[in-house]
Amino acid sequence: MQHGEAVPAEVDPERPLTADGAAHVRAVAARAAVCGVQVDRIVHSGKRRAEQTAQVLAEGLRCDRVEQADGLKPSDPPDGAIEALVERDRAGSVVIVGHLPSLDRLASQPATPPWSSWCRRRRSRRRRSRCPGS
Repeated sequence: MQHGEAVPAEVDPERPLTADGAAHVRAVAARAAVCGVQVDRIVHSGKRRAEQTAQVLAEGLRCDRVEQADGLKPSDPPDGAIEALVERDRAGSVVIVGHLPSLDRLASQPATPPWSSWCRRRRSRRRRSRCPGS
């Protein structure tokens, strides 16, 4: 998910969420909760607007694990984010809060390395593992 609307850098260089941005994220979280969405963990880029978005989502979805993850900043390549997410997450669902264009690049990655190498490592540990693209 892309972070909520943030104030311009000229107003505040850290770019926190605007009141409307926080309200929109609350609305998304409320709708997701009504639809039965449950998440085990929410990760964000570490930038203030992404962290605030993650916190608002966590409140609305009653998720107690909110963490900063490497590889989610606006200009980061997707490989670092993929490795960080798969290695840190053993099971469960994850919401990623980040930025464009890195989220677009991350979402467009096929199920090939590093995913496939991660799956091979997992299969060697547990033969019954199901992995994307296997």
